Amino acid sequence: MSLKKIIVFVAFFAVVFPILKAQNGVSVKISPNTSLTEPNVSLSDEEISLCRYLENAIRYPYILAKIKMEGEVDVLFSVNSEGRIDEVQIVKGFDPLADDEVVRAIHSLPKWEVTSHADKNVKLKRQLQINFTLNDDIIAQAEQMSENGAKDDEYIGALLIDESQSISEQKDSVAVEKDNSTIVKTVDPLLNKAPQFPGGEDALTAYIQANLKYPKRALQMKIEGRVIFNLLISSEGEISRIALFRGIYRDCNDEAFYLVKKMPKWIPGIKDGKPTAMEVMLPIPFVLSQ
Repeated sequence: MSLKKIIVFVAFFAVVFPILKAQNGVSVKISPNTSLTEPNVSLSDEEISLCRYLENAIRYPYILAKIKMEGEVDVLFSVNSEGRIDEVQIVKGFDPLADDEVVRAIHSLPKWEVTSHADKNVKLKRQLQINFTLNDDIIAQAEQMSENGAKDDEYIGALLIDESQSISEQKDSVAVEKDNSTIVKTVDPLLNKAPQFPGGEDALTAYIQANLKYPKRALQMKIEGRVIFNLLISSEGEISRIALFRGIYRDCNDEAFYLVKKMPKWIPGIKDGKPTAMEVMLPIPFVLSQ
């Protein structure tokens, strides 16, 4: 198929991405059954460029780094005869925020060049394996964002690229490092701040350790992990909604729910200098003693 002869702006990637030194914890692999090359053959320059683009474009969800969660997303997408991304499908999800970020990054791919005699009825398909893996840099950035009052739906390592720009315009604006430090959008902690457990993170950890009871059946079955809730903290600091975001085992989910329900009032979030109802993601860890 002539559609296999695709150029993914190799020169663009070679020029732009060596300046992006931050390790964003994302690695991309092409599934063997959708590779341009035959099995056991090295990837082509086009495929390498595709992987490098997405590794730099995909950002690590802040809340997942905060709760130290890693995972993998398998995604399938197609390119039409005009070189445009046509369909994006999550084959294996990891987390809604990570899944959404992968879809966003794939849709941000530059237009692909295809041969003029390509079959208009044929779509090129690619399946990718995208791993989110924590490192010291990601964890440090998450801690800094937490101190700055970051919201749970923010991302780490955002590239300051206007996706409405042309490729040539992006080349001029993509250099986001100055004096060896990446420019990041920060939040004024006096005007905008996420809800906080009274006493801060250390007090929250101490509260959980003092009040969490490990369910007997979970102990017997050696079940461990994190139960994650999406909480709505009112402008008065009340926990007005407790929604299960991710569970591990019914007994653990119930115990975590009762622990949260008994929590004292939180310090409400601040937006534009005023107390405001905000959502917050709260992980409750169940860890077996060594």
